[in-house]
Amino acid sequence: MRMEAHLSHRQELRMKLAPQIIQSIEILQLPLLELIETVKAEMLDNVTLEEDQEQEEHAEAKGIEQTAGTGTPDDPDAPDDRTREALDTLERQREDDWALRIRSSGGDGTDKKMEALMNTPARGTTLRGHLMEQWEELDLPEKIRRIGAFLIDNLNDNGQVAHPFESLTDAEGTIREEGLLDAFNRSVRAEAEEFMDSIRALDPDQYAGKTVRRQVLLGLHDHDLDREFKLAILNGMDDHLVLKAPLDTVLEPVLATQKDIYVALGRIQQLEPRGVGARNTQECLLLQLDREDDEYEFKKLLIEKHLEDIGQNKLPKIVKETQRDVEDVKEVVEQIRHMNAHPGSSFVSDSVPYVLPDVIVEEREGEYIVKLEDGFIPRLCISAHYRDRLADPAAKPEEKEFIRGKIEKAKRLISSIEQRQATLFRISTELVRVQREFLDQGVNHLKPLRMQEIADTLGLHVSTVSRAISDKYAQTPRGIFPLKFFFSGATEASDGEDKSRVSVQSRIREMVEGENHANPLSDGDIVDKLKAEGLNIARRTVTKYRKALKIASSRQRKQF
Repeated sequence: MRMEAHLSHRQELRMKLAPQIIQSIEILQLPLLELIETVKAEMLDNVTLEEDQEQEEHAEAKGIEQTAGTGTPDDPDAPDDRTREALDTLERQREDDWALRIRSSGGDGTDKKMEALMNTPARGTTLRGHLMEQWEELDLPEKIRRIGAFLIDNLNDNGQVAHPFESLTDAEGTIREEGLLDAFNRSVRAEAEEFMDSIRALDPDQYAGKTVRRQVLLGLHDHDLDREFKLAILNGMDDHLVLKAPLDTVLEPVLATQKDIYVALGRIQQLEPRGVGARNTQECLLLQLDREDDEYEFKKLLIEKHLEDIGQNKLPKIVKETQRDVEDVKEVVEQIRHMNAHPGSSFVSDSVPYVLPDVIVEEREGEYIVKLEDGFIPRLCISAHYRDRLADPAAKPEEKEFIRGKIEKAKRLISSIEQRQATLFRISTELVRVQREFLDQGVNHLKPLRMQEIADTLGLHVSTVSRAISDKYAQTPRGIFPLKFFFSGATEASDGEDKSRVSVQSRIREMVEGENHANPLSDGDIVDKLKAEGLNIARRTVTKYRKALKIASSRQRKQF
């Protein structure tokens, strides 16, 4: 095969976003907490950025605030044309010379950083931490202790055995002990390889004639939690740190057997909360049964044989097959329904979600005031010291080049943040104006609204609106809502008025809450009731809305 190299010309047109455009788009999408972290990181990285204390005081006296509905795009007090079109300019790749400093929403004299700290939820106990505290208190052989710790690490948030064992289930969806066995032993082999590599990396000259293997052996203590594991490896190596037998033979004392897995899993299933370590929902519920309960055997029978019937509310079938009184069955089934199929769900995950609203909506004398909660964002300016240094004839060219680059980067950041705030403020003000009835009267009065409508009203591109509201929240007199909540699809009523999807869902929930539990409303019944109220909705739409609200079917809701 002969290879040749040659030159050729190719003409093509490529679109390349300028750094200002890229950063502005990125900043626009950031929720408030991430924006704060981004600004702090940039201040650490860029020596020309600093907080403007004078602007801080000025912002607390001024602030960005507007009564919803009083600032339309044509008002003299509304943002100017450059502000209005800036984000569309980003979409068309044009750069403007935007202002250098950040406008701020008003302050109330409180320490914003301390307020944020006080409002941050305390980190709770994780499921793993709770189980490991109990596990470490048990007097267990080292092998069982290691297996148990491995299994606890691999429980899912519900407390059930899961990742990485999903593919190791049998036909009924139960995790096989063989799968757990293989996964644990693979982890032992990997840990052994890592331990041997660490030994071989030691310098033998530092041990004054003793071999590395001998020195490591002498360093082992009786209280070392991994003593048995390390001894197995060290005893399987010669003084040249070469294994005297295959790795699995060396690790035989610490590799698990199927019985070991069964023992460790059984001990985990005795920990609190009861039900952890289960391999399916049925086992989880069985673990929670009290053997001293008079109805223990009956509950066990129902969980083992009729769990699906309970889920589908087929009480007559259960009564017929168990030959028990209907009242007895109802009472026991209700007790089973109140058992926790997700015992780990009451514990926190590793990350604690926390929402800091970008937008604050307040009611004052019958009007709604919109302001941005940007008092947490450091107010930035360019360092006067580095401005002077840039103009200093004595400064070296390379120093000036460095400062010039940092200042340009700082300007881009400040401009991007200012543009984000202006755009978010305009969109939020318009949302409050459109959704005034929701704020006055509740979710049933939420109007259907598309992002394109807001974009057209404000003269923005719809993608700009989408980025601006992404992962951002508004604090209103009716609670905290994601900005996306205010955009909802529509259903047309018989009088020609559109109803939002959220308001229709709310009406469905009200109907179900007020139904006769002995004869609950079917989806068809709900369709008829909505039609009587002037809303023509297909049955499949009602079914979709009901499922979205996590409302069970009429058969499952029926009370006997």
